[in-house]
Amino acid sequence: YDGSVPGFYCIASGHRNCCNPGTGDVVRHRFSRRGRPTATTPATWPPMHDQPWHMKSLHEFWSQQWHQLLRDTFLVVGGYPGRWIAGDLGLLFGTFLASGLFHEIGLYLGGAPVDPRVLIFFVAQAFGILTEKLYKSHTGKRVGGWIGLAWVAIFVLGLGQLCSTSSALSRVKYSSLEDS
Repeated sequence: YDGSVPGFYCIASGHRNCCNPGTGDVVRHRFSRRGRPTATTPATWPPMHDQPWHMKSLHEFWSQQWHQLLRDTFLVVGGYPGRWIAGDLGLLFGTFLASGLFHEIGLYLGGAPVDPRVLIFFVAQAFGILTEKLYKSHTGKRVGGWIGLAWVAIFVLGLGQLCSTSSALSRVKYSSLEDS
């Protein structure tokens, strides 16, 4: 962690990627030529996040501000099949469904029990973006400003507690079992 990300962001989001050195392996592979190791240092890599603390809408947050490392994966696995089934609505929900399943499977493989709260968080993001689109179609204006910031904070940080609580509780349960 080099201090370029506000400390409140790391704390409020509960996301360790801004200070987790293991994330570098994914970034190194993603930005190397054809997956071959390169002689570059992390300081020369493109930033993982654009400035998520400058978020104005959920659409902007998920499409530009948050990292895009797995974007293609979520589109191919969930978004494009969803579009084939249900058009643009299927694309939106399929992408977030794929992301939720990816995160839930990762937790499960790490030893946590299956918990639908993680999936609920990601699917709720699609509902939030859909609500933004409906707002724009009725008012002619995009969500933005302080209202947009509050909207994103509710969806990402507020509902994000579902995910952090889910993984935190499973660690507590398992660590207490191992101690006995």
